[in-house]
Amino acid sequence: LIADLLRRPRFPAGELPRVLANFERQLSVARAEPDALADEALAALVWGDHPFARTLPRAGQLAGYDIGTVQDFHARNFGALRTQVYVAGRFDRSALEQALREVFADWAAGPPPADQPPVASQQARQQFIERPGSNQTTVRIAVPGIAAT
Repeated sequence: LIADLLRRPRFPAGELPRVLANFERQLSVARAEPDALADEALAALVWGDHPFARTLPRAGQLAGYDIGTVQDFHARNFGALRTQVYVAGRFDRSALEQALREVFADWAAGPPPADQPPVASQQARQQFIERPGSNQTTVRIAVPGIAAT
């Protein structure tokens, strides 16, 4: 089932408006919540222009999506070279490996993994987000860690 979903997603065009409307509602709720605002601000401070910095879509971004956009994204980003399968639990390793090899054996390589390693900011910065009337304060702190590479 997972192999079929990854390799041959259906992307029914009739479902996209519902999915986008649901996501827009969730997004408007998130933008009103201190935790989501703090997470978004922290990611932007730490990751700058890297995709890791974008935790929520920009205003109006979803309006430009159509089923062709979704299909194009899948074609440009999914394939055997960018896929790793992790399995946890009790299982027969050889049987599972054989089954995985069978269902993924003829999957096209697809695009190579993106070569855009994230580089966290090393600069001490702070940001304050005013929320007049709010009775809650949310604090996020990040410190440099081991490089992602």
